[in-house]
Amino acid sequence: MSWPCQIPADGTNHIYTLADAKHYRKEVLAILADAGITTTNIVMTIYLSPETTVEMIEEIADYEFPVAVKAYPPNATTGSGEAVSLLDRIDILKVMARLGVRLLIHGESTHDLDGNQLAHKDREGYFYTHVYPKIRKEVPDLLICLEHITTAIAVGIVKADTSGRTVCTITPQHGLFDVSVFDEVWGGVHARCMPYPKTKLDVIAVRTFMTSGDPRVILGTDCAPHVESAKNKPFEEAACGCYTPHAMAMYAQIFYECNALDSRFVRFACTNGPDWWGLDCPEWDDTIELRAVANGVPEPTPVPELNEVVIPLGWTLDPATRMPLHIETVPSI
Repeated sequence: MSWPCQIPADGTNHIYTLADAKHYRKEVLAILADAGITTTNIVMTIYLSPETTVEMIEEIADYEFPVAVKAYPPNATTGSGEAVSLLDRIDILKVMARLGVRLLIHGESTHDLDGNQLAHKDREGYFYTHVYPKIRKEVPDLLICLEHITTAIAVGIVKADTSGRTVCTITPQHGLFDVSVFDEVWGGVHARCMPYPKTKLDVIAVRTFMTSGDPRVILGTDCAPHVESAKNKPFEEAACGCYTPHAMAMYAQIFYECNALDSRFVRFACTNGPDWWGLDCPEWDDTIELRAVANGVPEPTPVPELNEVVIPLGWTLDPATRMPLHIETVPSI
């Protein structure tokens, strides 16, 4: 199993350099080893900032494991206050393209090119119609993953590039819910994430591509374990990100609803990602079980050292009002 790792252990500093990435990777692997997990391969990323240098890119390109660069829209989401516009770092992107370093993009624009603030519903679409084409024109050979896409526009961009250089990830919540999730008892602030969920037509486009078996679409949960006190605030103040420890069950429900719970699910969840990253795929006996249940939303996760809990998306105190989820996943031993 592999996944990109983007947030430092202390939650306060970004990972800017290979040294940062190696240190954090060592910490995470030690935690996993303590839990008896020794087969996980963590793909690290460094944060694209005004201070990113050509030497940093050359260093990560020579590392024994893949290391990617993550680009956030400045001030658009949690931890993006030190981000930089991609159009201001074309020099770095050209070096990445030459060395085969992958770029992971949170594709939103908070403002248009005239400086006017954009509504959340328009931010992804604006980025992929006004900003992304300029990036692709400058660095056509760059390996790019469009992270957690939410719109038909983004789906179209990935499908249009037959070279294999452009892929995407999709979260479970963006494949299940449109913007009305904010009005659900079990949604609301706990469903607040960036990018926001979009229209029903966007959800149809996203889940159709997700379940198609296309090698360019990859599982990416974008799971954010914010404690309850950070989420239970007025909507615009709530921390952005959904906690989805039940992501595999959510994905499985989407594939079941789309009559695609077959080899297409295996490719999306298990092989498309490693193929794009150039990593080994999971062994055939590294499996999970899917089973039907009355409700697959897990209980909150305690954080004893903070006297807090983390609320999974869809959970409520009253089981009758929880997110309808009729599949759960459990490891097969």
